[in-house]
Amino acid sequence: LIFEGVDITDKKNDLFAMREKMGMVFQQFNLFPNMTVMENITLSPIKTKGESREVAEKRAQELLEKVGLPDKADAYP
Repeated sequence: LIFEGVDITDKKNDLFAMREKMGMVFQQFNLFPNMTVMENITLSPIKTKGESREVAEKRAQELLEKVGLPDKADAYP
């Protein structure tokens, strides 16, 4: 598998560093139903990257605005 010109199956490469540049788009509805849209979006940056809640929420709001859904931040899926 090649990602950005790098063979990610080669054990010499830093897989964790590459994963920071990757994302996933699910083909099915995979949000936590007991969490708001904002909570779903900010969960990973806070837990995996150690971002502060403030930084994660600011970025999440920017992303929601980018896709035309800023009014859905407090909605449940």
